[in-house]
Amino acid sequence: SNMVPAQASVGVQSAFPELTSRQSVYELPVNLAQLKPDYLLISPQFDHYPFPSNQALLSYLAAAEQRYGYHPVYQQNQVYLLRR
Repeated sequence: SNMVPAQASVGVQSAFPELTSRQSVYELPVNLAQLKPDYLLISPQFDHYPFPSNQALLSYLAAAEQRYGYHPVYQQNQVYLLRR
């Protein structure tokens, strides 16, 4: 969570409650074409909810990179932090 600037908007999976106290937090999945959070924090390692499956979560991650210009700034132990 130190890797995300305090003022940045972030889309997070419910598996990361430590970031939910921020001002601009969106619970994933969100419409990336509309909301465009600065960062996304997502991991198939934890409960994939509210995604219907891990595959849906990974597809969302791929779309964030391929269609919405996000790129990984951290990737370890199946935890992905992407920045727009």
